[in-house]
Amino acid sequence: MSDQRPREKEMAKIKNMSVALDADFQDKLKNLATSKGISVSSLIRETLDKYLFADNNTVKIVFNVPKDLTTDSEKLGIWLNQKCQAIVAHFKS
Repeated sequence: MSDQRPREKEMAKIKNMSVALDADFQDKLKNLATSKGISVSSLIRETLDKYLFADNNTVKIVFNVPKDLTTDSEKLGIWLNQKCQAIVAHFKS
């Protein structure tokens, strides 16, 4: 039986990687990770997994919705409809 606890076993599989980021971007990552109660490394791993690695049966599509649309459901609906039409057109071509 291993002396390692589950978290230690998980960490034993992780390899370090260096990424160069400017100070402002690093601060944004730290603040977001802190607000979520997780480490910056966990935030980066979760984000990469969620947004870059789709399974074979899906296509990841991410929208950056303008903040002013989040309070106006009619404008948001129009904006989303335009985006959906563009996606359909893209896949038809």
